[in-house]
Amino acid sequence: MTDSTTPGPDSPGGPEASWQPPASDSRIPLDDAPGLSASETLDAATPLGDVLPAEAPAPVRRGGRRWIAVTAVAAVLVLVMGGVAAAVLLNRPDVKLQRALDAMSAQQTGSMTMTVQVRGTGDTGSEQMLKDAGLRFAWDKAAGTGQVTVKVKGSDVVDVVTAKDYVIVSQDLAALGADAAFDSTMSGIEQYGASLGSKGDAIVAFAQGKPVKVATGDGSAFSDLMALAQQQSGSTATPDPEQAKAFTDRIQQKIRESVVVTQVGSDDAGDHLQAVFPIKPVVAEFESYLKEVAGQALPADLTSGIKGDPTVTVDVWVKDGTVSKMALPLGQIIKDATGDSSGPDVTLVVTVSGDGVVMPAEEVTTLDDSVIEELVGGALTGGLGS
Repeated sequence: MTDSTTPGPDSPGGPEASWQPPASDSRIPLDDAPGLSASETLDAATPLGDVLPAEAPAPVRRGGRRWIAVTAVAAVLVLVMGGVAAAVLLNRPDVKLQRALDAMSAQQTGSMTMTVQVRGTGDTGSEQMLKDAGLRFAWDKAAGTGQVTVKVKGSDVVDVVTAKDYVIVSQDLAALGADAAFDSTMSGIEQYGASLGSKGDAIVAFAQGKPVKVATGDGSAFSDLMALAQQQSGSTATPDPEQAKAFTDRIQQKIRESVVVTQVGSDDAGDHLQAVFPIKPVVAEFESYLKEVAGQALPADLTSGIKGDPTVTVDVWVKDGTVSKMALPLGQIIKDATGDSSGPDVTLVVTVSGDGVVMPAEEVTTLDDSVIEELVGGALTGGLGS
């Protein structure tokens, strides 16, 4: 029996399935397609980059480059003008003076030597003696030491080096000239030191003009002696460095507010500047400070005795960016303030140096604490122990 059913494509043994496009398919071959763009004729197998044209470079904006160049030139001009302005500002006499004062105070080591020049007294001998005398203050911030030296006739007649725990004292009073009374005093001190044996070596050395070291730290006989002296006097007041600094800052600020600085020349000491400021505002500030400290009004108005509106002219020399010399006309200040022009011409001259504390070149002898106790007659143990 024959099956008339036609096997399907999935039937075993049936014919393979095939597909033919219908006769009505009228697709136009790609090669013959008229008016089609490149993108419309893309075939899936055709790479995109092989068909699209190369991207044209962006148009150059000439105006933008000009603005960049103009801006750069303007910036350079601003910087140049700013530098010139800064240079002019920093070389203004008042700015130069302030920077020089700041540099001087910031020095780790240095010294200030003050001398007095007097003219018009009619006593040339005394004038020369004052000119040859001087007071030197030196400091070494890193070492924590200071120094005060009194100079007369070119000699260091008294020299004191201070540190946290000691002082070193030297004297050369013999340089002042022969004096029988002085020689007798020094001889007596030397004999007393010799009577103490080895403990008195420092006293003998001092009488002979050699440096002597005295311990001043906590627990030393000198420290105990100072505490006893305060106890017996009933005074425990000690200088307040912060208060002193505040006063100094106030005076300096008052001077800065009214000072006029000009440059008048230059010489071996450096650029010569003159600072002029009125006296009354500074004195009034000083008076205000005294009232604050005293807690009450002063007996008299300090500014009432000042005639008119006098000014002070201070000569300052600046060298290598710091103050090298100052001159303060004390005599002229007194004349202007009092209205009396009959006084002598007195000028205080301050010479500034980078040289700091100078330790004694000779061997230093230390004073034994027991000698101090003996000198005060046992007051230390008796007074503090009671």
